[in-house]
Amino acid sequence: MANYLNWWPALVFGWPAILLAIVLSVLGITKRSPSVLAASAIIATPFSLYLGGSPRVGWLGFVIPVLLVGASVAVRYRRVEIAWLLLVPIVAIVGWVASFVMGE
Repeated sequence: MANYLNWWPALVFGWPAILLAIVLSVLGITKRSPSVLAASAIIATPFSLYLGGSPRVGWLGFVIPVLLVGASVAVRYRRVEIAWLLLVPIVAIVGWVASFVMGE
């Protein structure tokens, strides 16, 4: 009976969550919607907490939701260029972690 519940950790803590968060953050910046960026920060938090416990990534994992909240604030104050700049490190961190996953 419990076998059908095995999918949720991968969805919440895994790649679907962080990819959804990145897509939502791009959508939030292009549509100038701080609430969509805040939602992407909430979606990215479990993934970033998981990364924060990793010895390879460490504290960089905790930076992801903070940068997304910062992007939300930047969009709120109509500083879209700053929001795009805050999104760059997130994509870089996710790409860096993906290179670990693909390399192993």
